[in-house]
Amino acid sequence: NIVNASILCCTAEVCPTRGEILVLDEVHWCADRQRGAAWTKLLLAARDGRFRHVRICGPNQAADLLRTIFAARKALEDRSFVTCRRRSKLLFMGVITASSSQNNNKKKKFEG
Repeated sequence: NIVNASILCCTAEVCPTRGEILVLDEVHWCADRQRGAAWTKLLLAARDGRFRHVRICGPNQAADLLRTIFAARKALEDRSFVTCRRRSKLLFMGVITASSSQNNNKKKKFEG
């Protein structure tokens, strides 16, 4: 029974919207047209205090959006933004945009 699980690791789509701790990784997915609602739902639940502790992980480009979302809730004054350096080199070969990603999903490899 996942309701009584002490630790639950799942995709954002099936994650409960309340609990003790939320660790939300890949927060930049909230901008995705198909899957973004799942991340947005969890961000709003976190903003509304439905989790006691919240850790959100994502690229620096998401910081302004997160500040905007959480600024709307002044009661959460103990929030902080911590920036960490990537410990390994991240390489990506190719270009993905919202419109091209739907077409690329049918391909097995990325062209770069």
